Amino acid sequence: MSRTDFFTEAHVCYICLNFNSKRLADERDKKKFLDLVLRRQKKEGIRLYAFAVLDNGVQLAAGLPRPLDEEQNGTIPAWLSDCFPPDGETPQMTARRIDTMEELLQICIRIHFSPVEEGYVKFAGDYWWSSLRTYRGTYLWENVNVFPLLRFLGGGDVEGGRRRFIRLHLGEEETETLS
Repeated sequence: MSRTDFFTEAHVCYICLNFNSKRLADERDKKKFLDLVLRRQKKEGIRLYAFAVLDNGVQLAAGLPRPLDEEQNGTIPAWLSDCFPPDGETPQMTARRIDTMEELLQICIRIHFSPVEEGYVKFAGDYWWSSLRTYRGTYLWENVNVFPLLRFLGGGDVEGGRRRFIRLHLGEEETETLS
């Protein structure tokens, strides 16, 4: 599959859900949310490339079976809204399409650094509720597909891509220099 086909067939997008409260402050709620996303992913054919679950929101890079329409921005898709209990606050959603592997990589790095920016941890790798550990190979979140990005970064070599991905997260390499 070519890079163009990958983005045409997967309808890759960045989704950000924000609550006015700390709706997901309890670790059990974060785990429950991810478990529900996993079940919905399998049923709906959604590919998750990166995530970070924070106390007051969720950031995702996902490949969807159907594109998110511009007019749908702000309206949470059914597969995702079903992951939140109906008795609570509905999050505000923003979403935008991702068109290239370079852009997907930058979004993944942004997602992985969001816990640092929000003051949860000093280092992105210390935050449990993100997909960074799966990219690093230290924990397998089964709902995250790391292979497209790792193959892209490694020129087809997954382990080479993993090493480069880690260097990017350590700030040893600039994303602007990607070839």
